[in-house]
Amino acid sequence: QRFDFNRIATDTIISRISYILEKEKIKADEDSLQTIARKADGSMRDGLSILDQVISFCGSDISYEQTVSALGIIPNDLYFDYTKALIDKNGTLMIEVLDRFGRYGVPASEVNNGIRNHLKNLLYSKITNGIDLLDMNKENKNLYFVHAADWDNRDLLRISQTVSDVATYINRSDDPYLILEITALKLLEMDKSVSLDDLFKSGSLHMDGNDQIIEKKKPETIDKNHSPNDLSKDSMDIEKKAPVDIVPEKIDETNNNIDSTDKEEDDNNNNSDSINELDIDEVRQKWKGFIEKVHIKKPSIASILDKSIPLRIENGLIIIQISGVLDFHLNMIENNTEVINDMLGSEFRSTIGFSIEKGSDELTDNLDENKNTVSENIEKNEQLRDKIVDLFDGEIIT
Repeated sequence: QRFDFNRIATDTIISRISYILEKEKIKADEDSLQTIARKADGSMRDGLSILDQVISFCGSDISYEQTVSALGIIPNDLYFDYTKALIDKNGTLMIEVLDRFGRYGVPASEVNNGIRNHLKNLLYSKITNGIDLLDMNKENKNLYFVHAADWDNRDLLRISQTVSDVATYINRSDDPYLILEITALKLLEMDKSVSLDDLFKSGSLHMDGNDQIIEKKKPETIDKNHSPNDLSKDSMDIEKKAPVDIVPEKIDETNNNIDSTDKEEDDNNNNSDSINELDIDEVRQKWKGFIEKVHIKKPSIASILDKSIPLRIENGLIIIQISGVLDFHLNMIENNTEVINDMLGSEFRSTIGFSIEKGSDELTDNLDENKNTVSENIEKNEQLRDKIVDLFDGEIIT
């Protein structure tokens, strides 16, 4: 049968331990008693066991330094150095603190929990009367009160969130101390929080008519070395310049119009030349590859084009014969004319369109071989895609 008892208050444990030490005539300072009681974590039996361990290590005179050494507890001043390094952006001090953490032989997860508890104490110290809730002596409370004055609540909350996130996976890491160190260096690079009210007061931001926050642009500065006399000289030089003849400008404009017209004609001629250079044999040779590319972008269109054959090229159009399809399928092709034209231009590197001739069903048999080849290629691509999805534990989103 299991009984869940309430936690015993720290002051109660300290009182009982003090009574035992007094009867045993053993001296102990207040910090040592506080450390033993906190280590007991609300259990009087654990507190007495820890006390017996400390007495065995320290003898008849118990000091805080010996208690910390006996129990393997990291002293508070090391946590204060940790947060001091963060607020001062002092990487040298941070590396020194991390090295001292490792010397105590405490698991990285316990160090991380100690940092979380230290940040919690700082947050409590920022709240009115919150410091009274801290389970420690007056000297330590004063230390937290003074140190918390340098911090902003938002920064403490952001750091606490980061440290709490690390606690969820630090024990599963192959090198927990490496995670602890990387987290500390990451926190060093974290910028301080800035209030929007402060930015508005400083004039860095303002609201526009649509209630949107906009950053104010800095006014352009005038070069002090450029005197007003220089400006007057520039204006005088401009006035002295001869007037521009208008007639040559008109001639130039006419010439420009002629040049632009000639350029458009040249472009059209180039396009027609590129279409004329395109051979129907080349189109037929690349047609299977073209259908495979269409299948990636428009599978439904590709399934219709599987039954097509390029017949000839007339007036810049590829004449395509499609057999064994319904009028509905032909309408689908017409509705996707722009997409097919773009893909044709990309495949054959020329501005070219297409036109469809509906063929007889007798030609369907001639297309079976091509269709089977395309289907095999598509099946191979799908198998490769499935392997990649399984390998990376991914998901296909359509």
